[in-house]
Amino acid sequence: MKKILIVVLLCSFPLISIAQSGLARFIYVRGTVEVHPAGKKSPYNASRGSTVAPLDTIRVLDKSLAVLRFEDKSKIKLDPNTVVEVETLIKKHFDTKSGKSQTSLRLKAGSLMAKIINKYKQKDVDDTPPMEIKNDHVSIGVRGTTFFTGIDSESNNMWTSVKDGEVQALNFSDDDSEVIGAGQSIAIEKKRNFTKPSGFEWSDKLNWNMDPSKGKMISNFGKTRADRFSEYSKRRKNLQKRLRKSFKNKMKRRYKMLRKRRQQYQNKFKGSQKLFSKKYKKLNSKKRNKFQEMSDRRKKRLKNRFKKKEQKPQ
Repeated sequence: MKKILIVVLLCSFPLISIAQSGLARFIYVRGTVEVHPAGKKSPYNASRGSTVAPLDTIRVLDKSLAVLRFEDKSKIKLDPNTVVEVETLIKKHFDTKSGKSQTSLRLKAGSLMAKIINKYKQKDVDDTPPMEIKNDHVSIGVRGTTFFTGIDSESNNMWTSVKDGEVQALNFSDDDSEVIGAGQSIAIEKKRNFTKPSGFEWSDKLNWNMDPSKGKMISNFGKTRADRFSEYSKRRKNLQKRLRKSFKNKMKRRYKMLRKRRQQYQNKFKGSQKLFSKKYKKLNSKKRNKFQEMSDRRKKRLKNRFKKKEQKPQ
């Protein structure tokens, strides 16, 4: 079954270097969408075909909308009043040895909807997801699914709803985890405390359309605020009654295994490096000997010629 991984962290930093990043392109723009390139003072208005690079900031103004497509054919829809900072972007042809190529976005405000293709399967020891969406304390690692996430401007709670696949939520600070299935939603209170995943009526009112030819595209997250608040407030006590599910011991065992693998790879690499250096030194010594022999022969020839010239009768 396809999976998403939601990880709650105290601090989130990009794990993928900018050199490993690709580009994203706007395939649909309506209204005013500002892109603030890294290192420049003033933003520019994006249009269809405009590209986005790492460290750029995208701001979708009121009554506006944008759809971005990445090199792996995944797409995200940015709703009105959304601010997203791009950290890294997935490459079509990433380094298969490291496998560390992904799209990493920081959601500062608003909401977005993503359809992840996961066409380029990454088999690295770190198991890097193709897309990661962050907030102040939340990191959502996405693997091949359709999902929605948004920040409520009034309560400052983060909501995530999954259409296809499965979601696992991890809180590293409290050693807590939760699994969210297809058709379920979860509220992360104060960007830290999980509630029980459950089906909500408000999530049925979300607009999952990402094709402009099929009609309206706004996700309707803002319009569902009243329904979401009333539905959640009635069920809040019941949703908060859940057992903490520890996962750190499993993660420790997994990381030990990954460290062993890395050590094995490093040892193999060092051994091959030593073997190569020995062969290289041998080859260099042979070449030096050959050049020395050639130079000696040449010197002898020149000496013989000089002697013959001296011996000639005048």
